[in-house]
Formats: sequence, structure tokens, C-alpha cells
Amino acid sequence: MLYLSLKLVHFVFMGTWFGSSVFALRDIKSALAAGPAHFSLLRGRMLVVGRLAMLSGALTLLSGVGLIFALGGFAAVPKAIHVGLLTGLATAIVGGAGVGRTWQAIDQRLEAGGDAAAVAPLVKRIAMLSGIFHLLWVVSLVLMVFRGAIG
Repeated sequence: MLYLSLKLVHFVFMGTWFGSSVFALRDIKSALAAGPAHFSLLRGRMLVVGRLAMLSGALTLLSGVGLIFALGGFAAVPKAIHVGLLTGLATAIVGGAGVGRTWQAIDQRLEAGGDAAAVAPLVKRIAMLSGIFHLLWVVSLVLMVFRGAIG
């Protein structure tokens, strides 16, 4: 029962981590296209998205490690789970150090009075990093779901 409860918690946090950031890039682009009047609202929304993604990402990783130990530890789980955990950690790093820091740079430029043209290179960078984040997340998910077939 503990294992199933932990697995449910893991799925909820995992979905929240992925879902919290799915539309963030679109929101950034739309707000920038709409003009400066929308920048403060965007900044508020991105603060919520960032906090939600960071918290749910950390709880996803922690509940995943809990699942590993509920199954008997690292020696008891397939290699795909080890690789999935590593890709999960890479996802967290790309999300925090890449996407998060790039958003902070965008936010600082907007706060200083910058416009959409001033942050355009950063928007391209955050788009690339968001793509990498979501790709790593999907790879980790595939490794977890097909863990028996992968090894």
C-alpha cells in the first residue's frame, strides 16, 4: 500500500512538473507581443510557474528515490530506473539553471524598461532550453514506463 501511495504522489508531482511549464513559452511570447502593459502580469504568472515547477520537480525526484527504496534500493531496480533518475536530475538542472536563469534575465530586462526586441535573443534561448527540458522529461518518462523492456 505504501508503494502504491508513493507511486500516486510521484505521478501527481511528475505531471505538475511537466504541466506547469508546458504553456510558459507561449505565455511569454504572447505577453511580449501584446506590449508593455502585459509585462507585469506575465512576471507574476512566471513567478508562480517557476515556484510550482521547482517544488514539483524536487518532490518528483524525492518521491522517485522513495519508490526506489520501497522496492529494495538501487540494486533492486532495473538499470532503466537509474538512467531515468539521471535524466530526471538533468531535467531539473536544465529547468533551474537554464530555463529559470534565462527567465530571470528576461525579467530583469523588462523591469529595466526593455521591450520585446531587447529580450528577443533570450526568448530564443528559453525556447531552446524549454525544448531540451521537455525532451529530457519525456525520455525519463519512457525509461520509467518501459523499464522492464529496456533493462
